[in-house]
Amino acid sequence: LLLLVTPPLLHVVTAHMAIQSPPPLGSKHNPHMTNTDIDYNLNNPLSSSGSNYPCGPNFDMYSLSPQGDPVATWPAGSTQSFTMDGGATHNGGSCQASLSIDQGKTFKVLRSYEGGCPLRESYSFNIPGDVPATKKAVFAWTWFNNVGNREMYMNCAVVDIVNGGGSGGKSGWATKPEIFKANIGNGCSTVEMFDVLFPNPGDDIQKGGSGKLTAPVGRC
Repeated sequence: LLLLVTPPLLHVVTAHMAIQSPPPLGSKHNPHMTNTDIDYNLNNPLSSSGSNYPCGPNFDMYSLSPQGDPVATWPAGSTQSFTMDGGATHNGGSCQASLSIDQGKTFKVLRSYEGGCPLRESYSFNIPGDVPATKKAVFAWTWFNNVGNREMYMNCAVVDIVNGGGSGGKSGWATKPEIFKANIGNGCSTVEMFDVLFPNPGDDIQKGGSGKLTAPVGRC
C-alpha cells in the first residue's frame, strides 16, 4: 500500500506551475488530448540546455490533429487572460505573455509582468488590433522564478487570431519586442532572490509583488 501511495504524494510535492487556460499542448485541460497525450510533467522547466525551446517537449503536437487544433479564438484588439494551475510559485518572479504567428519560430511580447508572477490566479493581456489574422497562432506563457534553481518555464497553447489587420497604434504588433530568454544555455541568466527586470519588456508592463527587481546577467 505504501508503494502505491508514495508516487502521487511525490508528484504533488515536486509540482511547479503551469497555465490551465488557455489549455496548453499536453495539458489535461486541453480537450484535444487523449489519455496518452497528457503530460503530467507539464509544469517542469525547459531544459537548461535549451534543447526543448520553444514550448517544451509537447510542441511536437503542434503539427498533429486533433492534438494541435486551436483551443480558443481571439479577435485582434481584444483583452484575453491566462489562468494558473499548480502550487509551487517559488516566491513568484516575472512572467511574459507572448504570441507567435509563424508557427513558433519567433514570439512577440504582449505583456510583461515584472514581479509577483505567478502569485495570482489570473492575468490579463491585450491582443494588438493590427496583429495579422492567423490560423494556429501560438500563445506562450513564460516564467522566471524568484527562488530556486535558475530556470525558464514555458507553456504554449494553439489559438486562432481573427479580425486582424486594423490599426494597432502605439501598442501595435510591429512595435512588440521579442520574447525574453534566459537560463537555457544562451549565456543569459536571472539572479536568484530577485524578480527579473526584463531588458526589453515592451510598452505594456504590469508591476506586482513586493520583491526586489534586478536585471539579468550575461549576454542578454
